[in-house]
Amino acid sequence: MPELHGKISFTPRTLLRLDGEIIETEMVKPSELHDFVEESTPVISRRVDNIYQRGLEQAHRPELRQLSVIYVARIALHEWDKTVFQTVNMPDVKKVTTSPQVLLPGAQEYWDAIETSVFQPEIHIRGVDATKGTSGVWLSLRTRSKPLDS
Repeated sequence: MPELHGKISFTPRTLLRLDGEIIETEMVKPSELHDFVEESTPVISRRVDNIYQRGLEQAHRPELRQLSVIYVARIALHEWDKTVFQTVNMPDVKKVTTSPQVLLPGAQEYWDAIETSVFQPEIHIRGVDATKGTSGVWLSLRTRSKPLDS
């Protein structure tokens, strides 16, 4: 299993890459992802804050602006993957899922590992129209509160 160490970049804009590569959950344990997120919190938080501040400057109604998310790890290559979501809950699955109840135990382990961090986990579905090579089901991170200077 590869260790999660290396240079963090965000390409495109909100997709975390480690030494230019996407983190795939099939290659790391939930505890390893947790440790990586904990160690990388300052870098990820700065990125979320920078994107948020740029968005505020460009927004017509800044008071409605939400914090950005960072796509940290891909859980599945295909959107609506039945190895991630409980089929009984498929009608409740949205492009952005903010509750782990729709996840199967294997995917929920990754959610739970991140939930103890300073970030709020979310599941985002990136469809086939997403940037090439980035479609699928993603575990994303959102900061729990807006920066104080906003």
